[in-house]
Amino acid sequence: MEESAILVFSFVFLALATIIAMPGVDACTNIPSMDIISACHQASTSPRMYDLCTRTLSGVARDNGEVLTYALAAATAAARSFESTAAAVADNVSGEMKAACEECESRYGAARKLVGRVVGSLEGCFFDDVEAECVDAVAAVDDCATAVMLVNPGVATPLHGMVLDDRDRTVLVLRLISLFVRKNSTI
Repeated sequence: MEESAILVFSFVFLALATIIAMPGVDACTNIPSMDIISACHQASTSPRMYDLCTRTLSGVARDNGEVLTYALAAATAAARSFESTAAAVADNVSGEMKAACEECESRYGAARKLVGRVVGSLEGCFFDDVEAECVDAVAAVDDCATAVMLVNPGVATPLHGMVLDDRDRTVLVLRLISLFVRKNSTI
């Protein structure tokens, strides 16, 4: 029994090592490679975006890798954050926040689907629609931010902060994608 547990562990370890060492996205062509600092510098529009980028990619993506790998890591981080925010939205569906939270549930559902499609497109090296889908995801999250803000204008709530952070994460995905997608477009 102990030998079978060791065999299963060894198989799982080897499978994970293979996935990490040889990600499927390496097959895409014309994808620039650079270190995380350079990618974040090029993708950022502000010090806040730069900090978000380096925090998101540090320890998640291999340094000196393809920018596509960084975009996938950022999209995965955004999707995880969407789940946390969606849970917070579900906890606030009452009273004066009810209409805003219902709007957020709808918009986050759309954003999750869009980011999921972006990830699938990136993994398959299909870049034609990824920027537009990312823009739509940013708009969906921003619609939620607007709905939450309108409940108490001028009041910074924790939920509003979470939604704004998700918007920034989604913009980061878009900015990282923009570093390579136009070179690979079939338009």
